[in-house]
Amino acid sequence: MVNNTAVTKSDPVTPPSGGDGDENVTISLDATTKALPRLEEFVLEATVSPSGKTVTWSSSDPTIASVTADGNKVTVKGLKVGTATITAKIGDVTATCEVTVDFATGLEEALANTEVFGRKGNIYVNPIQSLQVTVVNMIGKIVYNARISSYARIPVTKGIYIVKLTNVGNTKVIKVNVY
Repeated sequence: MVNNTAVTKSDPVTPPSGGDGDENVTISLDATTKALPRLEEFVLEATVSPSGKTVTWSSSDPTIASVTADGNKVTVKGLKVGTATITAKIGDVTATCEVTVDFATGLEEALANTEVFGRKGNIYVNPIQSLQVTVVNMIGKIVYNARISSYARIPVTKGIYIVKLTNVGNTKVIKVNVY
């Protein structure tokens, strides 16, 4: 059976939609790419039309960049080095910002790029800049504690050691097996 209904001016007309009314929604972000130092934050803002729509925010990798939503704004925090895509979504409509998280400072990079290894009764430390080195054995005794600025060979007995590298508040801890 076919039901033909005439539409007059007094009848409301609703245009066909995809089911969620999002066909006329637009989202734009105030940034599409962002370089973010590790452990720092920035606020990303979505402009939405029509206004009043609720934006859902997400990160493609929350271990690299986390998101804390507040309506049409989101606070993005860089957690570790890498790239994540931040997405603003309303229904099927999305807008994205690619966030590249990198080292916060040269000091942090200096720690990350310092070579530390154990071999033949020695712990070797090769820093790219001056840093504090503390070596602790497995019973908790400090066996070495000094500031170094170049390659260092630290004589120790065979065993497992914890090496702590410190540079202006940044710290890296490494377990070293010396044979």
